[in-house]
Amino acid sequence: MRNEIRRKDREISYDEAYNVLLNAEYGTLSLVDGDFAYAIPMSFAIKDNVVYFHSAMEGSKITIMNTNQNACFSVVGKTMPIYNKQFTTYYESAIIHSKIVFVNDDDEKIEALRLLCQKYLPNDMDKFEAAIKMSLSRTNVFKMNIELLKGKRKGNI
Repeated sequence: MRNEIRRKDREISYDEAYNVLLNAEYGTLSLVDGDFAYAIPMSFAIKDNVVYFHSAMEGSKITIMNTNQNACFSVVGKTMPIYNKQFTTYYESAIIHSKIVFVNDDDEKIEALRLLCQKYLPNDMDKFEAAIKMSLSRTNVFKMNIELLKGKRKGNI
């Protein structure tokens, strides 16, 4: 089955995977474009088992998401390349499988954008209200409600 982890000895619990997701800086959003895969690095924020993203109102990913809402989002947490009788990397990772949902409610959009700004620019939150007034109408917000979350870890990092 495509959502099963082959190396069960490396599988981590839902809570551990959620923690990897919560602490990751960036991730990769993967979409299905007909017969092709489309993957793009994204900034994101999380609240209550919902992963929020933002983008422009138009572009390749928006076109794809309007056609097919199936998606996965993957992150890599801590890593440590190591030589221990062989070359390897200790790591932790998490992946979500879900559907994309566009956020149309302005209050939820503002909350999502606030979460993103707090994550990436916490020292500049005094500028948030002015930025929202200027850009809310031209900013797209979409989310993934976590339906399936899996994680893996190799090594003690």
